[in-house]
Amino acid sequence: DTEHHPKAKHVAGTAMIDESMLAVPVVFEDEILAVIVVTKLGLNQYSLDQLRLLTILANQAAVAMANARLIERLVSAATIDALTGLMNRAAFEEAVNKLMLRPQSWGTLLMLDVEKLRDVNEAYGHRAGDAVLKRIARAIRASIRSDDVAARWIGDNFTILAPTFYASQAEALAKRIETALQPERVSIRWGTAEYHGDALTAQDLLAAALKSLTGKRDDVAA
Repeated sequence: DTEHHPKAKHVAGTAMIDESMLAVPVVFEDEILAVIVVTKLGLNQYSLDQLRLLTILANQAAVAMANARLIERLVSAATIDALTGLMNRAAFEEAVNKLMLRPQSWGTLLMLDVEKLRDVNEAYGHRAGDAVLKRIARAIRASIRSDDVAARWIGDNFTILAPTFYASQAEALAKRIETALQPERVSIRWGTAEYHGDALTAQDLLAAALKSLTGKRDDVAA
């Protein structure tokens, strides 16, 4: 009886009519995930059997929602780098391969390398090195577009796939990330590889970007 229930409130502007309501929480492990509410005109329209049936449905819904959450966590664990929150290598390469299969797709893969991270690990410990990687991931997320795909590729290497970006634009993106990291006293180097719908694979593109990055390292060393 919604008229006399202490938690039932009349909605202003609606007619005052007799109405019955059943409300059953969807609960899993002491957490309320949702509430199932059914209403019907007239007083005393629902029986205890109907309440029991709705409770059974709520319990089934709770299990289904909990399973969906578990699947989401498992998918996340399989695709996300636990330290940085960016994509992991396998998920990135799969995303790149799918993107490059699109007709007339083109863009640039940008590969970033953290300088002297090993020195940080040796001097201050791996926690300090992990903190550096997290800061770089934050700078990347703050700098890329919504269509860009970023990942921690391996170790201290990060990758960004920038659709519809020429290499010069990807270089400008790298410089923005570098500028964002200046207060952290973190320096990076980068390499780029363009693709123009020429049936390259993710491995081909990554190898080309790594070659570009390695070439710049050699130029600096020389």
